[in-house]
Amino acid sequence: MKICLFCTFLLASQFLNAQPVATTQNVFIITIDGFRWQEVFKGADSALMLNTHSVSDTSLLKQQYWDDCIEKRRTRLLPFFWNVIAKQGQLLGNRAYGNDVNVANRYKISYPGYSEIFTGFPDKKFIPNLAVRNRNENILNFLNEQKAYNGRVAAFSSWNVLPFILDEKMNGMPVNSGYEYLEETDDEENILINQVQKNIVHKTNTRHDLLTYASAKTYIEQKHPRVLFLGLGETFTTNHTVNNAIPLKPVEIIREKTSFPNMASLNK
Repeated sequence: MKICLFCTFLLASQFLNAQPVATTQNVFIITIDGFRWQEVFKGADSALMLNTHSVSDTSLLKQQYWDDCIEKRRTRLLPFFWNVIAKQGQLLGNRAYGNDVNVANRYKISYPGYSEIFTGFPDKKFIPNLAVRNRNENILNFLNEQKAYNGRVAAFSSWNVLPFILDEKMNGMPVNSGYEYLEETDDEENILINQVQKNIVHKTNTRHDLLTYASAKTYIEQKHPRVLFLGLGETFTTNHTVNNAIPLKPVEIIREKTSFPNMASLNK
């Protein structure tokens, strides 16, 4: 497993005494499973992008994503990431400069990795990538039990094992994963998303990221959560099903999609 991109938007931060205290208090945790650090910090990899055994149209990919300048190349691939997050936040994990960000668990697969992210420590007990309950307390559950955040914490993921990693049944926090339907009521967007999910014939344990993003976006606009986790996974499944081809197609979905609705609306 590689959770090579782990973005946390901390919209509530403690500044120095000389600076005003931020009033916005929302947190987004976004993971992109299988997305290599090389693509994040260096942009498209020419050795993979021009590999005719795994890429059907190398000239198109080169036109879309290639530039001799690393800074321009990575911005072509992830414009929102480099034009907004990099300028307004802080980036870690560029191994080209020895800035390693590693997991501490010994197993290096998805379940232990996600568990470590949300519990803050590596679990010595091995749990494979299966729908097995994680008995460790996690930060999302902890926040959901606090008065200020109760009922305003949620999680959306493409991989259908996340509800077990986050122990949804025990903590009562809403976790929408895999091809799980949304509450419809009279909401047209939820009805449309559910209809699309219903009509997908070949379902796997990982939902299309576009549907996961759309589901999370409508939830944000409707419920105004204070804390939300968004777990994307098509980069991982693509790398394991298309001869390890460059994971650019799934990235097209998320390259500008991490621009969530107006943050000011979330403070309602």
